[in-house]
Amino acid sequence: MWVDRTKDEIKNSRAFDKDRHSGDREYHERLEGHYGGSGTAR
Repeated sequence: MWVDRTKDEIKNSRAFDKDRHSGDREYHERLEGHYGGSGTAR
């Protein structure tokens, strides 16, 4: 996986909360925007 962030930025990011974020499309879209995703949420 390639992301447009430094190792420190990733290391210092918030942890993923499976119960809160698994089915949250808006959350995934925000992550893609932040990390430079392809625009396809999974």
